[in-house]
Amino acid sequence: MKQLLLLTLVLISGCVLNPLKKEVQPKPIPVSDSLASAQTLAQEGRLGEAVALLETAILQENGNTPLQATLGKLQQQKSALRRELQDRLLIAEVHGMQRELPLMERLSLSESDDGYLSSRLMDKKTRLQRSHKALSDCGWRYAKTDRELAITCLNLAQTVRNDVTDLRLLTQLQEKEQLANETQKQEARLAREMVWATRNQQRIAQAKSFLKQNILLEARYLIKLVLKEDPKNSEAKKLLSQLETKLKGHVDILLETGDRLYRDGEIEGAKAAWHAALTLDPSDKRAKEKIKRAQKVLDNLESLKKPE
Repeated sequence: MKQLLLLTLVLISGCVLNPLKKEVQPKPIPVSDSLASAQTLAQEGRLGEAVALLETAILQENGNTPLQATLGKLQQQKSALRRELQDRLLIAEVHGMQRELPLMERLSLSESDDGYLSSRLMDKKTRLQRSHKALSDCGWRYAKTDRELAITCLNLAQTVRNDVTDLRLLTQLQEKEQLANETQKQEARLAREMVWATRNQQRIAQAKSFLKQNILLEARYLIKLVLKEDPKNSEAKKLLSQLETKLKGHVDILLETGDRLYRDGEIEGAKAAWHAALTLDPSDKRAKEKIKRAQKVLDNLESLKKPE
């Protein structure tokens, strides 16, 4: 009994000496972390989570201007995104109804005694007619911010019901879109021409260097690339004229060398020299004829070597 009493006193004294610890409250997330996290979420398209995070942060730090400003922007983005997605869903829904109606009408003709089908058909037609206002509102809403979406909405609205005011806006937007497309094409063409001009200037510079070093085939290849992209390039034409003059001189020397070797009986050497001339100028008829002649001689010599 005494031991039980003593144990009870010890437990009581322990509780007095070691009172229950208070729960540790979690530290609030720093404002900078909240902003960074919200911006990351927004970039990932998770606007709802970003808004909720900032709303929680503002409760902890009421009156924080950066948080409130960012929250306002994200709420606007969220609202705009919701509105846009609803409009795109409307477009998809109207497209779907327009595809379904002809099928339902054909089915209704074959099943004229089906009252439920007739009711569904009437309901679908009514919903399609009611969609005109929403589509029209969509077109006017995005006329200044998203011309492509506005044109889609207005075009679809016109298929539901003709409206002169909507048609006028649609025409204006289509004209602007066409002008923008033409401008874009022109800018793309100018950009390509700038790239070509820069590349051709580099090719011409390299061709000049090759010409000085007597690397004639590479120089000719580069000059022809320039003239293929820019047939009126005067500098490339001038270079090509200089190159052809130089090539002709080399071709003549090779032909003369081949002729000398041929006279000396060195048929293989002559043939090699004429082939080199033909490489420089594939259109040279003299080199072609000389090579044929040399080949005939070589063939005759080869036939003489064969035993009878």
